[in-house]
Amino acid sequence: MPFCPQATCTFFSKPANFAPNFALSLPELAAFDTCQKRTMFKLMKQEDQECLKQRCGGSWKHVLKYILVREKNGSRVIAGPGHSIVITSNGDVYSFGANCSGQLGLGDSEDRFRPCIIR
Repeated sequence: MPFCPQATCTFFSKPANFAPNFALSLPELAAFDTCQKRTMFKLMKQEDQECLKQRCGGSWKHVLKYILVREKNGSRVIAGPGHSIVITSNGDVYSFGANCSGQLGLGDSEDRFRPCIIR
């Protein structure tokens, strides 16, 4: 991923919300700061964030690239208490889980344990 001046400018415009890490280069530090602002990254536990970094070759720039590609091309998942809705990259919508009030949008109140397409 090429150096991103916008991320660096954003990084310097206000105080960071993490302790200084003198081992990271400026582009790595800017990528880490940008990762922390992405919803996908915010929802991860710290150990999962570190695991993702290791799977991306130990680079925050690679993690950021992965996150941006997933946001652009990936599926979306919405979860409620006991049920989930998934929107695929093709635009198909599936739901599954508890359905006592018809919250799955399938026209009934049966619980579903496998994803069912919403028509």
